[in-house]
Amino acid sequence: MVENNTHRPLNSDEFRGFVLTGNYARYIFIHGKDFTAAKMFALAHELAHIWLGKSTAPDLRFIRSSEDITEKFYNHVSVEFLAPQRLLQKMGTNQR
Repeated sequence: MVENNTHRPLNSDEFRGFVLTGNYARYIFIHGKDFTAAKMFALAHELAHIWLGKSTAPDLRFIRSSEDITEKFYNHVSVEFLAPQRLLQKMGTNQR
């Protein structure tokens, strides 16, 4: 919901997902109209936030840029989760 508009479509350029962590529950929001690959990446990224116990945006006014070093770390974790480098290297050497 943006202001009082509950029907405004969410722009995937603005965000693909976020997570809220608490003592009793964790909530992951994934942009449902995004591309499948983007949704998979967003889910892995938000799971990394949960594994380290850090909400994406406890206050949405202070969402971190994708250039932030912490967000880059979560992106790296996501890439390794979805396509581990050692497996890609192994597949590459087996196909030569």
